[in-house]
Amino acid sequence: MRLNLTHKTLLKRLTDGPRAMFELTHSNANDNAVSFHYAKYLPELERFGYVIFHDDKWHLTQYGRMEMNRAVSGAAMRIENGSVKEIYDGKELRRNISRRGCYDFLKYPSRFGDNQIYKV
Repeated sequence: MRLNLTHKTLLKRLTDGPRAMFELTHSNANDNAVSFHYAKYLPELERFGYVIFHDDKWHLTQYGRMEMNRAVSGAAMRIENGSVKEIYDGKELRRNISRRGCYDFLKYPSRFGDNQIYKV
């Protein structure tokens, strides 16, 4: 299961200890926009083993705690795109005429305020 922002918010609210459904949906005025959906998402999280419902309260399982920590640490990973060892030649920036008249816009000035500036 892929955790969305509401799932992560729910798991984070359960890290301080077990909570009743009323506490999750009515206790925090800042979360009213998503607290309406908690009743929908909690059974879904329970089905995947992230939370359990016991003694009229929702509890975070060890698996839910590990998944929440994994989701946080996964977002902080560095993402690299391509190689930095090769020499960059800029082939895609060269002017190649693939369509007649595609660079005609460079003949005309751009307007910045009341000034017209020609491309160099």
